[in-house]
Amino acid sequence: LSQFRNYQDQVIHFGRGINILYGDNAQGKTNVVEAIHLIGTGKSHRTKHLLDLVRHGEPGFSIDAKIIDADRDMSVRIAYTRKDGKKMSVNVVARSRWSDLLGMMHVLLFSPETMDVVKGGPGERRRFVDILLCQLDPRYLRALQQYTSILRNKSAALRDKNGFDRYRDMMPVWNEGMAQAAGYVALRRMKTVERLQELANRELDVISGGRETLSLTLQTFTGKLSLGSQEDFRAYLLEKLM
Repeated sequence: LSQFRNYQDQVIHFGRGINILYGDNAQGKTNVVEAIHLIGTGKSHRTKHLLDLVRHGEPGFSIDAKIIDADRDMSVRIAYTRKDGKKMSVNVVARSRWSDLLGMMHVLLFSPETMDVVKGGPGERRRFVDILLCQLDPRYLRALQQYTSILRNKSAALRDKNGFDRYRDMMPVWNEGMAQAAGYVALRRMKTVERLQELANRELDVISGGRETLSLTLQTFTGKLSLGSQEDFRAYLLEKLM
């Protein structure tokens, strides 16, 4: 870490097993966790602005990480300056998108802010599942990006009252693209929630001595949890869009 949060220059070596960070309040333990989360997901769990991560009085920060697993070793660098903005590289090759970092190091963060998944709105829960799936499934990431891009274009066209006729022929194309991408997103979210329920109940059974169970339900745009395939979701959404 260089000029990151309260760190001027800090090198940290992690062991292969469980690593515990301990120290006084405001010493920077959470800042280390934040840096790891940023390397793994391209996002801070505390702010949306990279400027907030710069040490006071400094022009920018950088994080350099070496990721080692059974198959490969990777070096990842994230840097930011007020003048040049963000720069990233993987194995010294420049990358421009945060999504290029996803999947290289699997990160699951639990913090006080994570309680928004339970207490907050549905957007927080979607974000939680999206971060999980984008790390595990490159196809999910592409489908989510495709859906978001098409939705943005279609929404802009619908707001263009004077030029709507120019986009009329594009509507069926956009609808098909949205339905196809959203079908995969909905299916993977549904399967993930089912798997999370299974794992959570396994732990709850131990904690409660078998006296309690929990239920997780995904409410999709279809309202039909019985839909069981990507094609089911695609066809239903396309029908609604048409």
